[in-house]
Amino acid sequence: MQQLYQDVLKAILILDQDGKRILGKYYDKEILATEKEQSAFEKNLFQKTHKANEIILFDGFICVYRSNVDLFFYVIGSCNENELILQSVLNCFYEDFYKNASNLDESKSVQQQKQRKQTKNKIERRISKGRRIRYVEIEKLVNFFPAVPERIPWSHERRDELFKSLFV
Repeated sequence: MQQLYQDVLKAILILDQDGKRILGKYYDKEILATEKEQSAFEKNLFQKTHKANEIILFDGFICVYRSNVDLFFYVIGSCNENELILQSVLNCFYEDFYKNASNLDESKSVQQQKQRKQTKNKIERRISKGRRIRYVEIEKLVNFFPAVPERIPWSHERRDELFKSLFV
């Protein structure tokens, strides 16, 4: 499987809006073997491609890329590779990335809700000095529903009269 990736793909990259690597996987270790070569390649690639979404031939590689608000996704293949295959790999990678990112956001929100509940419980315990607070439900208020407001438009004068009568 690694050989298949190495034959078709040379690298998959995610760069930020400044061209710095967020995530990168180089499948061909012979080309761009050192970290210094990789970062120089990424810097030059970003400078050439940060303006629009398209396919380019860069340093003997076909680079297919796509940008979002602050992320740039790259799939890099050999110069004799089919661009449509690389484009489909890029689309799958892009969609998977955002699907997983939204799942992470959902799990973060669940964790934040748990954290808020724990914090609220701690505060309630400290306020009550360790005693349990009993809540007594008032039956009349449990089933209370406010009246449905009138559908007639109210003028400002009529509202002012109402508020004056309530708070005098």
